[in-house]
Amino acid sequence: NTMKKESFFRVLAGLPSLCLLHFSLVACAPTPAPTPSGGTGTTGGTAKPEPSPDEKPEEPQPDVPVLPTYAGAYTPVFLGSRDNGGYAPTEGIGADLAADRFPLLGRAAAETVEITASELRALVRSGSLENKVYRVSGDGYVIENVSGRTYSFGGAVILANFPLTVRAVRDMTLSDLTWVNTAEGGSAIAVSSTEGLVLEGVEAIGANGFSFHAGCTDLTLSGCRAVATDTAFAAENVTGATVYASAFGAGVCAFSASGRDFYVDRCYFSSPAGSVVLAAEDSRLSASTFRGALTAQGATNLLLACNRLMAGTGATLRLSCAKNISCVRNTATDARIEDCHSAYFVENTLAGNLYYARNNYLLANQNTLAAARDLGFNQNLSGDTV
Repeated sequence: NTMKKESFFRVLAGLPSLCLLHFSLVACAPTPAPTPSGGTGTTGGTAKPEPSPDEKPEEPQPDVPVLPTYAGAYTPVFLGSRDNGGYAPTEGIGADLAADRFPLLGRAAAETVEITASELRALVRSGSLENKVYRVSGDGYVIENVSGRTYSFGGAVILANFPLTVRAVRDMTLSDLTWVNTAEGGSAIAVSSTEGLVLEGVEAIGANGFSFHAGCTDLTLSGCRAVATDTAFAAENVTGATVYASAFGAGVCAFSASGRDFYVDRCYFSSPAGSVVLAAEDSRLSASTFRGALTAQGATNLLLACNRLMAGTGATLRLSCAKNISCVRNTATDARIEDCHSAYFVENTLAGNLYYARNNYLLANQNTLAAARDLGFNQNLSGDTV
């Protein structure tokens, strides 16, 4: 936790001093009349003409992951479009990942064997799993009541019609594993009531990927991957999570998190309905790449810094019902700030517009965009953008 906090404050220290310089101005700014206006706020030139919303062409959306039936040979599922929107596949993901770009391309295995859940349990305990596809029969697999253990699955790909369930463990590490839940519903990896769980090089594939429930604290994911037809990563009331150099692709939502102390850095997210939905406190999301929208709704004390939302993928940055939120040096098509209190929008680059409505204390300064659209009922605005 100390390392996480130190990292967090180092990032804060690197924010433009502009936010601090204008804080007193924001507090003292006069309250404008709550009537809509059409002002613009750009840097470095004249604002581009703004077409009406009806004239805007609909942006193409990211691909919905299509999972095979896995009845035949196992084939890794590529995450995202092959051309990846013109960007390098690993852009936005940690530079220290393996050269085979595992988070986007998936884990491959050639040989297939059939075993039971009991046989799988014995192989895990003895550390005898290999980089093979294991078709597992049985009614479930649970790791529980374990403390201070490390389980390496040796690059194994597990095909089962049930999830890997982890509960009531402490200071445990799972590594080098792909778990595919072939059932029509449910998660690939379901976690509850854990403390200090570390997942390294773990891949979750299914209707849902990773699910973390209340009672999880001090969670770490590094070099992980999830591909799901519904939600790739879901965390509900989790306290303390570090997610680094991981990739998440889903048909509905790539990453959904509530709780506090989330530190997400150098990750990749792809979803047509919305890449990321954050409703967390005291959290940070930085240096990541998105195919789809980024939504921060109901968040408190949140920093969004140096993220890129790929053009042509519904790349809208949405801040809604948030308090004390800082959005710095992000790139997107459009941005919407609505119903927020104490929002700081500084040095961001938008190909389109900033829309803002019903905010109290909004500082928007040194942003590059086409136009800023005041939709009304804002109070205490400051900065050259608004």
